[in-house]
Amino acid sequence: MKRLILVFLILFFMSPPVYADDLQEGIDAGKRGDYKTASEKLMPLAEQGDAEAQRNIGFMYYQGHGVTKNYSEALNWWLKSAEQGNVKAQTSLGTIYLQGHGVPKNSTKAIKWLRRAAKNNESIAQAKIGMMLYGGDGVPQNFKEAAHWANLSAEQNNPLGQILLGRLYMEGKGVTKNYIHALKWFYIAEMNGMKKIRKILDLLLKELSPGHISEAQTLVKEWLKRRK
Repeated sequence: MKRLILVFLILFFMSPPVYADDLQEGIDAGKRGDYKTASEKLMPLAEQGDAEAQRNIGFMYYQGHGVTKNYSEALNWWLKSAEQGNVKAQTSLGTIYLQGHGVPKNSTKAIKWLRRAAKNNESIAQAKIGMMLYGGDGVPQNFKEAAHWANLSAEQNNPLGQILLGRLYMEGKGVTKNYIHALKWFYIAEMNGMKKIRKILDLLLKELSPGHISEAQTLVKEWLKRRK
């Protein structure tokens, strides 16, 4: 009997849970636009309390993918997921409260959820907190703290954080003014697809000497090399 129990326990713990397969299948289905399958796979898991499934169901309601668009339902599922520590759900919650999409705009709730995600190293949340602090959007303006969050986000290769950090260096807010470092971050943001930054880049390039431009380009190369 003891041997039988031991075999059972080994098989139980070695076998991957079925819900993990359903979760991945549901996520993959959503990515390829098969929202019917995504809903069939993810909804039971979400109802059972799986945080990642809840986050994805919330996204489906927010976008109207396979279901009628419903911001209240999106908020409901994101809240369930966020309360379990899902950083992407926390970021989504903070964003809709920041923008007032489907819910009354609430900067207090926005900063609450974005801070939770940012402290768990979510780069988008870090960039958004930085922007709120930079503009004094519902929070006291604080350039030093904005620079702190922008730097954390930028170092994770988030283009929003990189643009904000470059701007802070260009304006000398929260950090010592440094056009070379500003140029470095604008260059990197442009490499990450932020083509609109080109106008600011061109203005900076007119202000800097060839030597300073070369120094900024060297900093970019060094930063990219460290990330490999």
